[in-house]
Amino acid sequence: ALGVTTEPVRRERLQRTLRAVGQLVVDERRTVTVAPKFGGWIERLPVNTTGQTVHAGETLLEVYSPELIAAQQEYLLARESQSRLHLEPSLAGGKRISLSDGALQRLRFWDIPEAELQRLVRHGEVRRRLPLTAPSDGVVMSKKAVQGMRFEAGEPLFELADLRHLWLLVDLFEQDLASIRLGQPVSLTMAAYPGERFSGKVAFIYPTVNAQTRTVSVRIELRNEEGRLKPAMYGEAQLQTTAATEALTIPESALLDTGARRLVLLSLGGGRFAPREVEVGAYGEDPQGQRRIVVLSGLQAGDVVVTRANFLLDS
Repeated sequence: ALGVTTEPVRRERLQRTLRAVGQLVVDERRTVTVAPKFGGWIERLPVNTTGQTVHAGETLLEVYSPELIAAQQEYLLARESQSRLHLEPSLAGGKRISLSDGALQRLRFWDIPEAELQRLVRHGEVRRRLPLTAPSDGVVMSKKAVQGMRFEAGEPLFELADLRHLWLLVDLFEQDLASIRLGQPVSLTMAAYPGERFSGKVAFIYPTVNAQTRTVSVRIELRNEEGRLKPAMYGEAQLQTTAATEALTIPESALLDTGARRLVLLSLGGGRFAPREVEVGAYGEDPQGQRRIVVLSGLQAGDVVVTRANFLLDS
């Protein structure tokens, strides 16, 4: 009449699913700042909008700079003098370098594209403006460059980020850290794409604990080749961990926790029941997803415990 149900104690492996919500951020290792090593003026700006996708070697802007013009003229004068006077190259760093090669090297140090240097070598013509190119593939995250503006050496004009790889930063409670390992696969769901699952892996566990929340930040890396995921999106990470291997377990509903003691009601058969004090360990789920608890002592495999109406029986 009470609706009592029972279930035997069994030995099995338990797993546990940790869930945490986090935010997508840009991979810090894949961001680049374009800051010229010389001063000048922007005379042409092919990449002129934030969010624009660029590829490595693509021209970002063309600049006029007295320093670049002087370096080109220096190369041409050095080459002419060298051929006219038959000057011997000077020794530098164990390698003989001519005056003209030194002038070209100076332009290389300023990140002038190699194609422009070869054009200067072939044609011997000083160009008023020279291009600066993207050092890598990416998306323009911020742009300070404006057509016609003057810039100083070291002034950041563009910030590029490769969004084909992103990070999801989540916070896990300190008691869950023992279950996390580097390289562990992670299943992800995004609020923007309900019903879809994405995959990633644990890449880094931060070395400090937040004193207020008692949590530790965990970095999850995921690929974004199609570009569907955007920085600042919210996502939920699900990490499957092993709670116990080949341990005695009971259903979570079978445990009566009074605070001071933990009890189960043991079925003795013939409608008779008896309380039994137990010591429990980790919580987890069986392969069918049922919540179960590891029993460390007080029960044996095959014992039958009450799983429903145990509070009524206890009363």
